[in-house]
Amino acid sequence: MEQAALEAERRLLGADARLEGTIRVATAELVGGYLLARLVPPFLAQHPAVEIELDLSNRNIDLTRREADIAVRATLTPPESLLGRKLATLTNAVYVAPSLLKRGKTPELRALPWIGFDERLANLPAARWLERALPDMRARLRVDSLAAMLRCALAGAGAVVLPVFAGSQERGLVRITDVIPGVGNDLWALSHPDLRGNARVRAWSDHLAAGVPKVLAEILEVGACSSRLASCPEERDRRKASVKGRVSR
Repeated sequence: MEQAALEAERRLLGADARLEGTIRVATAELVGGYLLARLVPPFLAQHPAVEIELDLSNRNIDLTRREADIAVRATLTPPESLLGRKLATLTNAVYVAPSLLKRGKTPELRALPWIGFDERLANLPAARWLERALPDMRARLRVDSLAAMLRCALAGAGAVVLPVFAGSQERGLVRITDVIPGVGNDLWALSHPDLRGNARVRAWSDHLAAGVPKVLAEILEVGACSSRLASCPEERDRRKASVKGRVSR
């Protein structure tokens, strides 16, 4: 009976062609605070009868039970049962507080103190890259929240791998590497198929699809960046192996 009631509610909502009412959006704290926050004001200005509720709890949201109308998630494997729309690929780089850099010298990643990923974040592409790139690195601080890692980096606790859309918006941080190749997550707008026809959910999804790539490009251009970028250990080792291979031939 409960499932039937939920299904009927979703179908009724999916047929709502009015651009008015509330859109409940679930997303991660970093995405909500550093990315969606820039996109909400123009959307609300364009649609004065619409309201947005942001759920930044990072908990698993059940869209079947209408705990949210749309989820904006960073994942490489979106659920097949949901209606998915890829918004962009989120890139990562290494950031550090200026106080940890030596003036006029190229940063050396192996020589920096580091803020590491807690076990809960160990499967993130950035966490796996850090383990590969600096296998001997011993992080004296490990954190289970990207938002908290960013705050610790601002306080000078160490270098940190962060999504560029967040790290490059903080004036107290400097990007000291290029965007790390192959280390990123796709950002998706996910909703239940029954809400396909809902006008306000569709309008918000369209707004994200048009706005997210533009905002990401703007952030990459304006963020503080070191004049001397550190080289990625993986790339350096790969180049050395390539040179050795050519010499041996």
